[in-house]
Amino acid sequence: MSEDLNLIGARYSIIVLVFFPTYFLFNFVGTVCVRKLGPRPFLSGITLSFGLISIGIGLVDNWVHVAGLRVLLGAFGSCFCKSRGHPHARRHVDTLADLCPSSA
Repeated sequence: MSEDLNLIGARYSIIVLVFFPTYFLFNFVGTVCVRKLGPRPFLSGITLSFGLISIGIGLVDNWVHVAGLRVLLGAFGSCFCKSRGHPHARRHVDTLADLCPSSA
């Protein structure tokens, strides 16, 4: 992968880093959207979008495009944790499990 995408210097770190700001920003947007659209179309849409973006990451041949797709992946990936339907008291446990899989 590093040879195909020409990942020299800090490019790999940039690709990893751009995921997290949109993940945190779109947590709030996902909550509003799931209430306005309803869970069925919302979950269907983000699942399809997440899958298409994941496929797209495998097909690109430039690290800049991978970084852009990772931004979108963070936006759609953050919507999954807000749509689980758990009580508010367990929300922090779910967010921690999403961010730190080894702690779950």
